Amino acid sequence: MAVKKTATKAETASTNAPQEYEVLKKFRFLGKFHQIGAVLTLKPSQAQLFVYQKKLKLKGAN
Repeated sequence: MAVKKTATKAETASTNAPQEYEVLKKFRFLGKFHQIGAVLTLKPSQAQLFVYQKKLKLKGAN
């Protein structure tokens, strides 16, 4: 008989852990306007579009 390998689950929970983002442009998210310079704690999956649109940047990143 063939040896059955057990699949290891990838650590997806830690890769989508909340991170702090700095607001670069005023925008509306979740029914609120967020002012320039504010710090938001979002999951990377939530912030992905805003980072692409240059409305947010990861705090501490250049």
